[in-house]
Amino acid sequence: VRDALVIAIALVIVVVFAFLGSLRSSIITLVTIPLSLLTTVVFIYFAGFSFNTFTLLAFILAIGLVVDDAIVDVENVQRHIDQRLGDFDLGADSLCAEFGLSRTSLFRMFEELGGVRGYIQRRRLMACFRALSEPRNRTRRIFDIALDYGFSNPSHLSVLFRSHFGMSPSEVREAAGDQFTQDGTAWRPPDGTGLSIPEQMRLWSRQLGSS
Repeated sequence: VRDALVIAIALVIVVVFAFLGSLRSSIITLVTIPLSLLTTVVFIYFAGFSFNTFTLLAFILAIGLVVDDAIVDVENVQRHIDQRLGDFDLGADSLCAEFGLSRTSLFRMFEELGGVRGYIQRRRLMACFRALSEPRNRTRRIFDIALDYGFSNPSHLSVLFRSHFGMSPSEVREAAGDQFTQDGTAWRPPDGTGLSIPEQMRLWSRQLGSS
């Protein structure tokens, strides 16, 4: 049973880092686990309870619950952001109200992702990039697409696009128009590159611009 507990903790470390993708968030979660177990051990000792198989299995279950809560919180917030990119009120205040988080907890959660505002802005930019490259959106105004993803200022959008992708929204649309495949779908970066989504988008924009 002791070996099972050690293996469980090792697996927890791997799973936490793999899903959270943030060293700081992983450390916070992993520090919480031994502190919780230590408190429980102290309580069991002074309460006169014994350590047995059921106690160790309960420890393993508690570890799983702590990890699950940490992962679910991050994933739920990110999913909520992606579903509401067109909401002009989307920000730290609305996220805190939706999930019952303090601003400190929320900012800590997104600290290694560039902050809450930076993360939302990048998700909006990448959504706009994809939309501009889709054949079905070729006749839509760029401003209308921008509004769909929370941008109300075309000039500001153009500045952000050039800073993030090295191209303006109109240049992205024009370049993507030459890359449509024969079945009418937009070109995509090749799979298996090992790049993150933002890196893939930048690679895509460079390849479009050089075509």
